[in-house]
Formats: sequence, C-alpha cells, structure tokens
Amino acid sequence: MNTLRAASILLASFLLPGSVYATPPFGFTSQTFRGRIAENVGAYQWGGPLFTLLVQSSNDQWGFDVVQGTTEFAPADAMGRPAQSGWHDHPTALSIGLVIQGTVWSHATHNLSCLQAIPAGSVFFERSGEIHNNYNLDPRTPAIVRIIHFVDRNMSATRRDQPDPVTGSTTTASAPPAPCPAPVANSGPSFQAGPSAVTAGLRLFPSQLWRVPAAVHRRRQDGAE
Repeated sequence: MNTLRAASILLASFLLPGSVYATPPFGFTSQTFRGRIAENVGAYQWGGPLFTLLVQSSNDQWGFDVVQGTTEFAPADAMGRPAQSGWHDHPTALSIGLVIQGTVWSHATHNLSCLQAIPAGSVFFERSGEIHNNYNLDPRTPAIVRIIHFVDRNMSATRRDQPDPVTGSTTTASAPPAPCPAPVANSGPSFQAGPSAVTAGLRLFPSQLWRVPAAVHRRRQDGAE
C-alpha cells in the first residue's frame, strides 16, 4: 500500500456528514492534502529554547495522519459582510496555522467579547474542543492561511460544525464583535531559560513509551539549561 495518501478535497469534503450544526461559511474556501505518518517520530532540542515532538504512528490502520490545507477568506463583500469560516472546532490532536496573507480575525469561545487579530506571518494553534469562527474584515485583500492538522488515522473529518455560542443558533452566525484592544508591549525577555522555562510540545501517545536521555534529565534538574 502506498505510504502517502494524498487527496485534494474542497471544504464540503472535510465537514462531518449529516452534521446537525451549520453556521455556514461565507466567502471561505479550503483545499487539503492528506498523508500518513508511517513510523514513530521522536525529536527534542533541549539545549536552547525547549522543544519536544513525540509521535507514535505506523504504516498500518492505526496512527496519525498529517492533513495540510490552504484556506482562503475572500474580501468583505460590497454590503460590508466579512468572509467567515462559520463556527467550528477541529477533532485533531493539534492544528498549526500560519497566516501568509492579510489578517484573520478570530472570534473564540474563550473570549466572546472581541475579535483577536492574527496578521500575516503569525503562527497560531488550535486543538479539539476550541470552538471559533474566523473572519476577514478587509474589503480589498483576501486572507490566506496554511494549516497542518495532526489527526487520528481513523478520523476522516478535520472539522466539526458547531452552533453559534453567542445566540445558540445552528443556522446563522451572529455579527462579529469589535476588535480586541491592542496588547501592551512587553519590555521584558520573551523567553526565560532554565528550569522555569515553558516546554513547547506535541505529545500524542503515552509518555511511558519514550525515555528522556539521562544526561538531558540531569541537566534539567540541575538547571544547567
């Protein structure tokens, strides 16, 4: 069997069939390609900013696939209606997005009072259960996002439609709120090395299947990093 399953599919292809929730997209298109992770992957870089990537997968019927997609939000229309993805979440272990053009405005359940700007060049992360609706408010420039989903091989969809959390409607998304206030610039260091540093990681399988090298473990405990 070919180790790479690649398919180009339109947005409707990766929505859950028969979903009872449908705050519909508007001016939003997506094209995705899917391929399997055919073996275990382990990587760490614990000599600078900490990074861990641990994936258990196979070339069989179990494991994880990578779904790479490009989504485009059209400019707002002549009536001023912004393009939107519709309310949804992703049934994935992790989704990593990169805005390559324009600005995406995110309306999420953890902050329903305002829209968070995600400008070109920004990387963002989404996980299962994080419900959101993304917009393009610009009347001239399309917003384009490249996204990678890490998804269970037996899960065909990478998107689940959800009702509008503001109104409860399953058919119509409410109007977007105003943009969030600009964050205050942080004059301090963006990364604090040593034992207090935050580890950025993707863990997709039980930790007992992997062992941290003893030398690295000792350095961490001693605060040598």
